[in-house]
Amino acid sequence: MCEENIISRILLAQGGDMEVQAGIVADNLNLVRSVVQRFGLRGEEWDDLFQTGCIGLIKAIQRFDHTRAVRFSTYAVPMIIGELKQYFRDNQKIHVSRSLKDLAQRVRMTERSLEDKLKRAPTVQEIAQELCVAPADITEAMESQRGVSSLDEPQRNSDDAGTLLEMISADTVRPDDIERLFLSEQLAMMSCRDREILTMRFWRDRTQQEVAKKLGISQVQVSRLEKKAILFLRKKVLEMKNN
Repeated sequence: MCEENIISRILLAQGGDMEVQAGIVADNLNLVRSVVQRFGLRGEEWDDLFQTGCIGLIKAIQRFDHTRAVRFSTYAVPMIIGELKQYFRDNQKIHVSRSLKDLAQRVRMTERSLEDKLKRAPTVQEIAQELCVAPADITEAMESQRGVSSLDEPQRNSDDAGTLLEMISADTVRPDDIERLFLSEQLAMMSCRDREILTMRFWRDRTQQEVAKKLGISQVQVSRLEKKAILFLRKKVLEMKNN
């Protein structure tokens, strides 16, 4: 279905047409399922989480601003995630399984070992091969040990004050869920080296000197590449807001 048709239906739903809204929800149930599956049950019932995700989807329908250059599905995902996070906070049952914690510990040890051996940060695939574990399981274990708001947390070991999101967006960009998702998509499109630099600098709290040592380049090169990557992301965000 084309985006124009989706927008016209959303406008009808926002105007009070509950039948149209129900149709939009039905068309996007697979989107809700995929988000819930990524979260995992975490001790909760599937039906409860699915219904919570649907509430997030309905909120996305009611709050979607068609004047922004963002697809509805792109807008809906963080709304669904936000509703699920609120559900887990309200129920106070956010926890990580023992097996996932154990795997995360093995991943950290293997990562350090491979870094010493390869003289650079290992990829997820390399860690997975070393541990004979699926890459998706490695990613889940690594994410379970990270905060959920990496782009918003104050950054240490940085010459610039503030957060990564503030550095990227400057004064013209608001740090909301839509732009965080957009930034994630843009990060995935960057070169491996640029993405690796930003990951080590702003997710692993490594200094430029530490990054330079692991990549086998100078600190000056790291600084230049880091600034170039941030400018690239800032430009993409501004393009999104201006379209």
